[in-house]
This record gives sequence, structure tokens and C-alpha cells, in this order.
Amino acid sequence: MTRNRQILKLLGIGEHFSFNYWRKISKGCQFIRFGGERMAIDRKAVKRKIMPCEKDLYEKLMAGEINEESLRYDFCYDRDNQLILPDVLGLSTFTNRNLMPSHLTRDPERLWQLDPESRFPNELEIFVPQDRSFKGYIRIKKGTQVEKDKLIEMLGCLPWRKCPKQLVENPLN
Repeated sequence: MTRNRQILKLLGIGEHFSFNYWRKISKGCQFIRFGGERMAIDRKAVKRKIMPCEKDLYEKLMAGEINEESLRYDFCYDRDNQLILPDVLGLSTFTNRNLMPSHLTRDPERLWQLDPESRFPNELEIFVPQDRSFKGYIRIKKGTQVEKDKLIEMLGCLPWRKCPKQLVENPLN
């Protein structure tokens, strides 16, 4: 299998990150989210959900004393090194258009789907909780180091496409 790499140049001179695209996105789920009219990732909305992590809460999460939803944000970072911590929920998607709340589907031009035919970066994972199989969360994979300021750029580089018209018009299919 050929190894695919993509490098995104950020605004800072010499700063970059690269993705290694190894595997395809699961065809069993649609991974849809509500975004902007022209871009899947609304920078301001995502930025509001990236918070510094309180060490005691993260330790409780790792010990299984609380679940990811107890943190009340999508991503958290270590205050000391500004790196995103793994095992926190991540960017929320829905695994099926039929299971999305109606207020998110009223404006079909703002529905985005991860392209199931595209490759997905090895540095990220999609986590579907067993108790909430209607949700999929895109998060940093353990062992991957991502600074909080680069996270939004990374999420924007995922293979997003406008939700297919037939899926929006006939969601039950």
C-alpha cells in the first residue's frame, strides 16, 4: 500500500504538521456534522470547546471515576506544554443523518460528511461509544502530539464534503 502524506503550512513561518493517510473511513457510519456554509469546521465554535484541562479531572477520567461528558468540552490541553490530551471526547459527529436532532438538519447547506471513500489520518481516531452509537467523536490518537493552536487546522484538513443531496432529501434511505 502506498503511503500518502499531506503537509499543511500554517500561518507561522516554518510551522507545519503532516498526516499519514493509511486507512479508509468506516462505511458503516455516515459521520455527519453541522458546520458553516462554506467550511465544515466553524473555527470560533470549535475554539470555544478547547479548554485547559484540570489535572484532577483528567486523572479521574483516566481512573474511570468520571466519563468524558463530565468534562463539558470537546478537547482539553495541558497547561504546561499546550498539548492536546488524548481520551477526551473530541469533535462531535453523528453516525447517521436520521439520528440528528431536527434543529441541526433544518439548513441542509450546512451539513457536512466525512467522505467515506477518502483515507483517514492515522494520527486521529473516530470513537463511537457503545452506549451512544448515534455519535462519533474525532479525537487525537494516543501517542500523537498536537499543540492546541494547530488542532483546528488539523480538523479542517479532514476529508469533509457537503452532505450528499440524496442523503439530505431522503434521509431514511
